[in-house]
Formats: sequence, C-alpha cells, structure tokens
Amino acid sequence: MICVYVTGETEGMDRLTATLQSLPDVTVLRSKPVKGDVRRLPADTDLVLLNSLQNTSAIPRTLLQFRAAPDAPPAAVIATAWHGTFLAECLRAGAAGILHHGLQPRLLLSAMRILASGGNVYFEYPSPPVTPPALHLPPTAAPGPATTVPADIALKRLTARQREVLYLLAAGLTNAEISRRLGITGDTVKEHVRAVMRRLDVPHRVAAARLVHEAGLLKEPVTKDD
Repeated sequence: MICVYVTGETEGMDRLTATLQSLPDVTVLRSKPVKGDVRRLPADTDLVLLNSLQNTSAIPRTLLQFRAAPDAPPAAVIATAWHGTFLAECLRAGAAGILHHGLQPRLLLSAMRILASGGNVYFEYPSPPVTPPALHLPPTAAPGPATTVPADIALKRLTARQREVLYLLAAGLTNAEISRRLGITGDTVKEHVRAVMRRLDVPHRVAAARLVHEAGLLKEPVTKDD
C-alpha cells in the first residue's frame, strides 16, 4: 500500500485525487492546497505529490520545505505541462520525480511505486522542456524519450527471462517482489533490469514499462505479493 499526501495548486487537485483513489494499493492521506507549514506530514506518508497546472513558483518552494523536514518522504511534481525554468527549479529543490497528468493509470501506479521505494522517475512531456546548462543531473535521472523503434519490435530484442522481468516491472512490482515471484536473487533482477534498459535503449525503468503498455502486452493484471 502506498500512502500519498497530495498538495500543490488547487486547480485540478480534485480530479488528481479521484484518479489516485481509483488506483489499487493507493491511499490518499490528505489532499489540500499549499498553505502554512507543509513539513507536518502524517507519519505514514510514503510519497508526496505536488499538483501543478500553472507552474507557479510555490511548487519548488514547497518542495524545499518538504525536503527540509526530518526523514522527509520522496516528493514528486505532477503537471500538465512545464517550461525549462520551472523544471530546473523543481529538480534543484529535490523533486524525486516529474510526472504528467496524461499518464495512463497503470503507468502512473508503476511510477508511484518506484518513487515510494526510493527511485526516480522523470517523464518527458510531448513538447520537451530545455534544461538550463547550469543544472547538472546524474545520467540515470535525465529525462529522455523512449526508443523510436516500435514497441513490439523493440521487445523482441529481449530474452525470455528479460521479458518476464519487464512484464512484472511494467505491472508495478518492485525488484524485491520480482525476485520472490521468479525465484531469483535481487542482484540478478537488477542485472536483468539494466540489460532490459540497454537493449530497449531507454533511460529508466518507467520508460521500459511504457513500451509494454504501448504494445498492449500487459493484458491481465498482476497481483502483488502479500
């Protein structure tokens, strides 16, 4: 179960909250606009989502406040669109992820699971923002497009085991859950995930998951382990 604290700009917040409440294994702890001292979060918060439709400066400021709190959970921004300056400010403020409102529910859930487990997810918007040269990102965190090769063709590059790992990854399972499901070690799962990203030429695991969804290959829901 992922416990999410939703805050940010008022516009679009009710719709975002409704979407999150419709997802399996997600509990919305609170949904409220940015106001007052945001560092006082419920103790069981796994992830903070900051809603942004207007790209206001309040979003990166709020991120800084969250990140200043002791034992702060990861925080991500979910926006409709963004410009380069806003993106750079959010990343400097410590955003663990940049998502957009157009994500399919399954892909949004996969991204949230990665974020809640300590990973990073940076989606590129259809009109990609330009990151200012002064902002230096680690290679694994840099936004980037998925491969231009059709998804069904790209997936044929993988071995049978790599496809198994990828399908479970696309369903939102963590490395530990994939390890238990397939009976292999966590290190082996990591090796398979790295190999999948290399062969598909994608920058992160959510981009790999997106290929599975685009190809329509995840027909049946995958249940998570108890």
